[in-house]
Amino acid sequence: METFCCCIPVRLGVFILSLLTIALGALVSAASWVQLSKLGSDADTQQKVIIIIAGVVYGLLAFFSLLGFIGSVIANRALVKTYSVMLWINWFLSLISGGLAIWQLFRADAVPNVVQSCQASDTTATEADCTNAFKVIRVVYIIIFVILELIVLYACVIVSRYVDQLKQEEMFHHVENLEHQFASRPAPVVMQYGAPAYAPLPAGNPSTQYVNKAY
Repeated sequence: METFCCCIPVRLGVFILSLLTIALGALVSAASWVQLSKLGSDADTQQKVIIIIAGVVYGLLAFFSLLGFIGSVIANRALVKTYSVMLWINWFLSLISGGLAIWQLFRADAVPNVVQSCQASDTTATEADCTNAFKVIRVVYIIIFVILELIVLYACVIVSRYVDQLKQEEMFHHVENLEHQFASRPAPVVMQYGAPAYAPLPAGNPSTQYVNKAY
């Protein structure tokens, strides 16, 4: 039986992870659609596209996580495998989107735009204050991003292990059923070859024993 964290069965891990990803996917998807409705026509097209993609991706994550939850309860490999594939896709997409977000944070025009927005919201803030705060935010964002990506990657590995375990269990049950089928069949009749096809003649003189014998 596959385990993680030394002793926890992967089936229990998939059960817990599916519940967490259901909640996370539904929450982020709902927040994305709410944010899109609040923006209205003020947001540019690029921002709207990013929010719509996030809403769709995390909505699908919540849906397939529900399939993974059901699959972990009834030990269905097809459902758990679907959940596993969706987790890997989500991790890959989040890796790309997070990388793009980090790239935007370090663009040449990122600091001036943030300083301008910062001073517009707080007239007492100086340019140095806004710049230093933005630098801290960038470092914190990168640390959180790396930690979350490692956690999601580990979750993907756990679910993949459970898929492999279910595959091995199915193969074991298949072999076990074949053994039961062979065991329930009647034993085959074994023909012995090389034995004489007729009874031997009685002892005595074979030339006279049956000659002139009255019947």
